[in-house]
Amino acid sequence: MTIDRPDRRAATPLDEAIRPALEEQESNNRSMRAKSTEAPEPEEQEQPFIPLGMDSSGNLHYYVLQAESFISMSPDKHSRNNMIFLAPRPYWEANAGNGRGGVRWEDAARHCFTMTGNRKFTPDRTRGLGIWDGGKGVPVYNAGQKCYTLDASGNIIPCSNIADAGIIYTRTEAAPQLDAPPLTDEEGRLIMDYLASIPFRETHGHLFMSGLLVSSLLSGYLSFRPHCWINAPAESGKTDLRNTLFALMGNIALDFEGAESTPAGVRQRLNGNAVPVLFDESEGKDSKRGISNIQGMLDIARSATRGGIVLKGSVDGTGQSFPLRAGFMFFSVDNQLNRASDLTRFIILTLQKKTGPELPPTLERIRTARAAMLAAVSPGKLIGRLLKEASAVKRNAETIRKALEDAGESGRRSELFGTIFAGAWSLTHSGSVMPEYLEECKEIAASSRLALVEENDSERCLRTIIEYRDKNEGGLLLSELLLRGIPTGNENDQRSERQNREAAARNGVALKPEGGQPKTLFIACGHTAMKEIFKGTDWEGGNCRGALSNFEGVAFKKERLLSGTYRGISIPIHLVFPDKFPPPEEPKTPDDMQNNEDELPEPVLSRADMEPNGTPFDNETEISNNGREQAMFFRKPPGRPSPGQETRTDNEAPPSHHGKPEEPPDRPPENNAGRHPPRDDMPQQSIFPGGKPSINQPTNHTIEKTL
Repeated sequence: MTIDRPDRRAATPLDEAIRPALEEQESNNRSMRAKSTEAPEPEEQEQPFIPLGMDSSGNLHYYVLQAESFISMSPDKHSRNNMIFLAPRPYWEANAGNGRGGVRWEDAARHCFTMTGNRKFTPDRTRGLGIWDGGKGVPVYNAGQKCYTLDASGNIIPCSNIADAGIIYTRTEAAPQLDAPPLTDEEGRLIMDYLASIPFRETHGHLFMSGLLVSSLLSGYLSFRPHCWINAPAESGKTDLRNTLFALMGNIALDFEGAESTPAGVRQRLNGNAVPVLFDESEGKDSKRGISNIQGMLDIARSATRGGIVLKGSVDGTGQSFPLRAGFMFFSVDNQLNRASDLTRFIILTLQKKTGPELPPTLERIRTARAAMLAAVSPGKLIGRLLKEASAVKRNAETIRKALEDAGESGRRSELFGTIFAGAWSLTHSGSVMPEYLEECKEIAASSRLALVEENDSERCLRTIIEYRDKNEGGLLLSELLLRGIPTGNENDQRSERQNREAAARNGVALKPEGGQPKTLFIACGHTAMKEIFKGTDWEGGNCRGALSNFEGVAFKKERLLSGTYRGISIPIHLVFPDKFPPPEEPKTPDDMQNNEDELPEPVLSRADMEPNGTPFDNETEISNNGREQAMFFRKPPGRPSPGQETRTDNEAPPSHHGKPEEPPDRPPENNAGRHPPRDDMPQQSIFPGGKPSINQPTNHTIEKTL
């Protein structure tokens, strides 16, 4: 059956007016339906690791974002477990899947190789704890779990541990955080006041110590890192100083037992951190292992001075690299710096041991200054100040270095002093150094005993001897024992002076007099004490004689020390203590003699003739091992020949002078047998035709005395 539909109604003017709008709406609907039927676009997946590149040994390095740690693998170590540590399994299913929900792990390794490409890895791209140069001189402080930097206004702000320059600051245990305001100038002066209370032997020891404190905390930012060795006799406050430095720096500093720790362990513990490193008990002379360990630590410090990279082999043959940017502080009774190059890398400071009435006020002054400092200063405040002043310290170090070079200081020593002086300035001042401070730096560098010139082998050997510390005498230097043993003429000091001379003699050294004053330093090269003095040095084994023989005016002699006689070498005293004993006047030249109508020089009188009653230095005695006193120098009895003209061996009895007339001055003395002494023992007198000396050869009337 057919049903008739009504006819379609005719279009009206209104229909014609809305037709374009209806057609546009229909087109939009069709587009929306088409989009709804299409598959959704996958979201961009975050990269779970960062390929850092391949090193020279063929290892590939990655930084894992989820673990915030590094992993290094050789190509054959890209195993399934290592791949899963790099990224979760869905990542590998998407990038190396087999189409059935599995992963082709060979394709996963190939994916890592492709991402790495030809990128080269350098250790500088990974940085541990410390203050670093983040690029263009902007400092970055890696505090382990957080990183801080400066904004355009110089304010401290947190930042990411992944820098745009491709540098990654590693996550480690938390170091001091910068939650408190930075240290103020007034609080910085409290640090200077505390260090000034420490009894350093050096006049400006507190200034050097403050600069070393700053430079060690900025060791990652600075281009030059100075180190120090603090000599500290027993009970001189070494432990209190070291503990206080730790309290100032916080757990960012590392502490080791010097002689017990191995260089490999120290390198691995540093692990790319730019932090202060403190070594206690750094003598190491009790065993060959201790000596080797200390020398290994010194090698690390030398490499860290300019930020070297040490390469070491590993068991699997891949090798390891260790970037070294740290400031080292060694504490011990005696330092082991025996290389001339160390004088441009290390500052040597010495703590004085206070005794008697000086001790109580010294301890009270230290306790008061320490308490005031620690009440106001925290590691975070100190590091915050150095973060803000880091760029100024670097600029000031360069300014001071140039000023010292212009003043005549050597290049590397000026760099050492410049870095330390700039660090000391930053504790109590902000910005650039003032001209007045530059002049003060010049004066300190010129007057300080630390401003040493480059030494040759002979000078280093001599310095090793006179700077040896006698542990049995409270850690005093041999130079101190020698100088304190010189008689002053005060009867109250005679006992202590004799004890100092005996202590020096037990170490194989003694000052030998002429005319009542010390003339030479005698060093018994074969003395048993020399083995201990030169242990671990270039002269271990007894080859110091050759080095010391290069000094001008030396003489090889046999001298008596306490109860024994030793062969050794005598060095003019003005070469040993130039600041206390000026060099002797030069003899007249032939031209001077001609101008004086060929007059002969005045004869040099013997000591006995000038001082018939003896001198305090002549009357001193030494105690032998069997308790008997033996005369070091003899007084001339009235009416007898001067013993300075006699020579006898230990086995010969003294010659009898009773009833014998005094020998003429031109005739050598006779021994008990009536014969002349051996030719080697006779003073060499030049014989000239006619009894007159040549105009080019002055007469030497001085007769040498052998004890």
